[in-house]
Amino acid sequence: MTNTEDEEKELEEVCQREESLREKLGVSQGMIDNVRSLLTDSENEMADDDMVTRYLNAVNRKDERKAAKRLKATLEWWRKENPAAMVCSACSGDCAEHYMHCVCYDIHGRPTIYSCLELAINKDIEDNRIHMVSTFETAVSLMDASKGIISWNWVLDMHGFGIVDCDPRLAKIFLQIAADHYPERLADFFIVDAPRLFSSLWSAISRFVDPKTKKKIQFLKTKDTEKLRASFGNHFDDDTVEWLVNEIQENRIKKKGEKSYNYKELANAVTNPDNVDWDGHYHLCSPNFLDDVRNLPNGIPERLYKFHSQ
Repeated sequence: MTNTEDEEKELEEVCQREESLREKLGVSQGMIDNVRSLLTDSENEMADDDMVTRYLNAVNRKDERKAAKRLKATLEWWRKENPAAMVCSACSGDCAEHYMHCVCYDIHGRPTIYSCLELAINKDIEDNRIHMVSTFETAVSLMDASKGIISWNWVLDMHGFGIVDCDPRLAKIFLQIAADHYPERLADFFIVDAPRLFSSLWSAISRFVDPKTKKKIQFLKTKDTEKLRASFGNHFDDDTVEWLVNEIQENRIKKKGEKSYNYKELANAVTNPDNVDWDGHYHLCSPNFLDDVRNLPNGIPERLYKFHSQ
């Protein structure tokens, strides 16, 4: 088979996948075309059909003009911020500044983010915004498009939540960025050990949370280990469940500055898995994550070893 035939076959497979995904989500090609008719030529070049589909679903496929308006706003944000190249400069200087990163895949092949408030040193609003967007972009780069993967999970470990974390600005920034620029990206949101103090913040921000997003949230407690494992077991394989539980338990012992997430070390582990010492708890990722990343159809995401390895 010639290169041209290979390329044509690959294009055909991509088109079939996109058509299957759109049918699954209830979006017709006509709806996509209607949204595209409201975009400029340059905007149409930037947005693929999967992206248009997500924005149509964000408005429940009822308002094509609204979908186009929201899509235009994101494309303008892309031009100004260039999120695909965004790197957390705080973590480039000190890996312990934040503790929010991609650690595993679920049973459906969706990348999963884990974060722990206790281990995050940096509480600056702008630094946290940049780190959050950078992590979202890393999650997107880890998606296997050939399987129709378009979303991620997030395990938010609230151990260490304190008064300084009650600032509603960061929560509102997350809600705005997620809703405006990453619609339909969140699959499941696990909130672990939310303290009573969090209830006041939740009361302030919950009215801004989309009803669809609220349905994706699960509040879990580490004291109920059986329920914790069962909830994770509905979404992850046994090895990953064990890794998540161990990671959460270890972070009840570690203090700020004692543990950090080094993307350069992770990138080296992906390319040189034999150098990884799996004795004990390997906190950078679950056991299967390295193989899953190496086996992505388009290879190891450039973002993983380029943008985070400086």
